[in-house]
Amino acid sequence: QNFVVLELELMIGTQFKKIKMNKTDIVIWYRVYLPTGGDTDIMMKPFEYRSFSEWQDELQGQLDGLGFVDFDIVDYDYLSQGEAWGMFQDENVWDAWNDFFDLSKEYGIKPDTLLQAVRELGYDIEQTKEVLGNSYEGEYDSVLDYAYYIVDEVELSDDSYETYFDWDGFGYALDVNGDVWSLTMDDWEDRYESEMEANAVYEEISSMRNSEIAEWYVNDLIGDISELGKDTIKQYFDFKKFARDLEYEGYTEIGGYVWRPY
Repeated sequence: QNFVVLELELMIGTQFKKIKMNKTDIVIWYRVYLPTGGDTDIMMKPFEYRSFSEWQDELQGQLDGLGFVDFDIVDYDYLSQGEAWGMFQDENVWDAWNDFFDLSKEYGIKPDTLLQAVRELGYDIEQTKEVLGNSYEGEYDSVLDYAYYIVDEVELSDDSYETYFDWDGFGYALDVNGDVWSLTMDDWEDRYESEMEANAVYEEISSMRNSEIAEWYVNDLIGDISELGKDTIKQYFDFKKFARDLEYEGYTEIGGYVWRPY
């Protein structure tokens, strides 16, 4: 049996690029126009050199050695057209790309994935550090997974719990599980003048809509929704609605990581 290993490809701009990416994958092709009227191409890898100036010296040396009349950038890998020209004209662009790979390692995000996020979020490569500092939330398969994390690990406000709480489902459970009966009829002597009065209260509550039963229990009996405890809140929490609202606010999953708006 033959096994074929397929290399996934990532489309950036209009070109397909291999997902595996490191510094030496950054390539620029220069078309050099010669005094004779012909031309030739030079392929450069800017990050094979230790510094911007070392790379510039090598490129300029090759251009001078050809006695060039002019040159143009005709192709590039992973860069935008502006970045390809900026790499030649501005040390800050070279530095930004160099820092990009260091940030990728620091955050444990593969360079191709980080580049995809920076591009999709609409930022320049020079803003990578800003994006990671202000937008990066962590590794999650989806915004829904992130929503589960938030509810598990973060203490939300009572208003948030109330917004996403399944009042109808909780009220239904109180009724069919016999909680409404036991809450009104157990030890009725301590709270009512007669069993008939207690039964009338039970009939009144059990005839309410399920959401009203839940609100009666939370607001009248225990005081507020946080008193239910995190386990019960999570059981009746609408995580999908919460995730949809996060996405509406601008939270997004890119490459297996969640990014927030800022």
